[in-house]
Amino acid sequence: MTHVDDELLAPVIARFGAPAEWDGSREITERDAQLILHSNERDRTHDVTFAILDGDELVVIRKPFFPPGAWRAPSGGIARGESFEEGTQREALEETGLAIELTGYPLVCRSVFTHRGANLPWTSHVVTATAQSRELCPRDTHEIAACRWMAVDDLLGPVAQVLRSAGGELFTYRADLHDRVFREIREAR
Repeated sequence: MTHVDDELLAPVIARFGAPAEWDGSREITERDAQLILHSNERDRTHDVTFAILDGDELVVIRKPFFPPGAWRAPSGGIARGESFEEGTQREALEETGLAIELTGYPLVCRSVFTHRGANLPWTSHVVTATAQSRELCPRDTHEIAACRWMAVDDLLGPVAQVLRSAGGELFTYRADLHDRVFREIREAR
């Protein structure tokens, strides 16, 4: 049972409304399974993905093991004892160096990643946010290799192609998640 439950989510839902729901379930590769299973946080079954927006741009990150040209929206976990908003703000500061303010909760993706008969449940809560500045300075330099502002159209176009051809379903999941969240954002306008 995850600690990111209805009670923890109630304040963000009260503020922004219930998010759209999407199921990103899929069979994952051996490499994907190793990334999940050998994580030091394997008991974590969620992430909060944050789209930090400024006009038609958003902040994206690269991790050290990403193939060339692969970027994605930053994400992280909510620690026990944190509110959803506090955890998201802490993760944004760690991964981007930005102080953020949440502006929406457009999507929740409840998925089951399957590998060799094992089911690995995963939930991605996607929020939108604005930042107080555009100056990026990731604090967690072990996990984050680079951080930059990118046009949303670049993330959904050429970068999505890189993610989908990178040889892992988790990269494809991120490309699909980006597509879905920006569809929700654009439909809400």
